[in-house]
Amino acid sequence: IRSDLVSQRRLGSYLRYAVGEILLVVIGILIALQINNWNEERIERRQAREFALAFADDHAADLGMVGPVEDQIRVLIRQITELAEYTRGKSLDQLDNAELFNYTRSINYRPYAWSRATLEQTKSSGALRHISNRALVEKISAYDALSQHLDLDYVNDRDKTSAANQVVTQVVNRNYANWQQARDHASRIPDGDGFEAAYFGFRDTGIFAQMKADDLPVLARDVADVERMVSVLLDISNEMQPRVGIELPQLRAMATEVIEMIETEHGDS
Repeated sequence: IRSDLVSQRRLGSYLRYAVGEILLVVIGILIALQINNWNEERIERRQAREFALAFADDHAADLGMVGPVEDQIRVLIRQITELAEYTRGKSLDQLDNAELFNYTRSINYRPYAWSRATLEQTKSSGALRHISNRALVEKISAYDALSQHLDLDYVNDRDKTSAANQVVTQVVNRNYANWQQARDHASRIPDGDGFEAAYFGFRDTGIFAQMKADDLPVLARDVADVERMVSVLLDISNEMQPRVGIELPQLRAMATEVIEMIETEHGDS
């Protein structure tokens, strides 16, 4: 009996020891898992902050990019408006080819060059879900959707201006000796303040004065050809009005809001 009691005591002691060891192992695993979770959360928070700051940089770059594009669209709309005013009510022999050339010398604008590297990286890595500020994520997604829409607008505008250019070449005689200089005039104007004034300053250049002196004849056979050209260009102008009146201002406001949200949340981190 005594031997059995000793054996039972030893077994009980062993079981308590074994249970204690198991508990220690379990506690150790739980602590290790918690530490790992903390590390992962810390890494995700750091990654989310890095991506957020990169988004701010991308949006700031976009703000700098869309300004010159918007300037070119405004110039194009004004150019077409002035063309319509110049030709309205005039007969064919009252139209000066150099003037028509001035109003139709450039009927397109540069494509957008969005900074999308961060967005593409977060999409491919799934890191976008680590940004805890859902309002910020929604703003970034809405901004991306609007920029994609503007890209489609650009393709539509490019195709229509390309077709319109074919109409212009049937009306306006471009066979000037200094045509190359005239074409390059706008490309030499720096972006920023003063672009529009410098663009429309072409009429005050020696290049334009020589064109006036050359006195080339208009190619159109009758004034109806001119009116058809103006109508085509006015349609393009009307379609471009929302770019500068609604879409680009909205995009700038969204980009500014995203940058401010990011600076508020992560600027001092």
